[in-house]
Amino acid sequence: ENKIILFYLLIINCFFNIVYCETKQPIFKCIYNDYEEKHPLSYVAIKNDGTEKIKRRTDSSGFQDFNIYLDLENIKNDIKNNGLEKNMNFFISSMEKAVNVLQTLLKVKPLEKESGYYITDADLQSLKITKWDKTKFGDEAKNKYNSFQKQNIDLAIFGMLVELPNSTLATASANVFQESNHQPFLGTVKINKYIDLSKPNSQVYFESILIHEFTHILGFTKTFFNDTYKNIFYETDKYGIERAYLNSPKLLSVARKYFNCDDLKGVELENQGGEGTAGSHWETRILLGEYMNGYSYTEEQVISEFTLALLEDSGFY
Repeated sequence: ENKIILFYLLIINCFFNIVYCETKQPIFKCIYNDYEEKHPLSYVAIKNDGTEKIKRRTDSSGFQDFNIYLDLENIKNDIKNNGLEKNMNFFISSMEKAVNVLQTLLKVKPLEKESGYYITDADLQSLKITKWDKTKFGDEAKNKYNSFQKQNIDLAIFGMLVELPNSTLATASANVFQESNHQPFLGTVKINKYIDLSKPNSQVYFESILIHEFTHILGFTKTFFNDTYKNIFYETDKYGIERAYLNSPKLLSVARKYFNCDDLKGVELENQGGEGTAGSHWETRILLGEYMNGYSYTEEQVISEFTLALLEDSGFY
């Protein structure tokens, strides 16, 4: 009986000691509120010397090396304005490492030269691209679009340091898209200026957070699933709970092989955690430890073929 009581106490403790990374998104671990000596993300496709150990798809025609432009002007100004110059390298090197991981993993479809663009987030305070003329945001976006195309840039990410609520460490969103096929062209990442940097493992932990956030910019969100991929379906389970599943071709092939189930209909998405988590992450009890979970745990997280197959199904990567 004492063991049973202790078990329930641990479960309660787990519930109330979750650390948040995105809006209402528990991202790291329960019970142990300290990530010291833990490595939350294993770069399974990259060797320690930086070379690749993944086997790329044989058919990569029409795709090129992924050139991500990381605009650091805003975040450098934010760091200085908040008196955090001593932490400049922490923020900048983490962002550069996250970009490097994605550039190593993926090839990309070039932006179409004649395509227009559209903006989904015109909240200029939210975007906080300080060097842009706020009264002519559309013109600025068009100029950047044309300029980056000439420089063979496939995606631009703007960083900023802000105050975020609810112990949120970082958030990210795609903001400007190619009109013809909705391929992301510009995204923003917001980093909490109050992030705790005192842990010995802060650097690698924060890098993993940014890789996760940048993947949202690439298209891992429920908006993409519904409007761009169009590969989502919903079913109500025997408990009366509506659940969402993805069933794009390469993802379905990976899942059926992994679970050894030829009639598997789809891979389930998270249905808990609020708007910042539900529908935009893998279901944790299905893919525990995958880096695009809304919830994490005490062991390593990995970049798996589930996420890579899904990104490939977008047609962009």
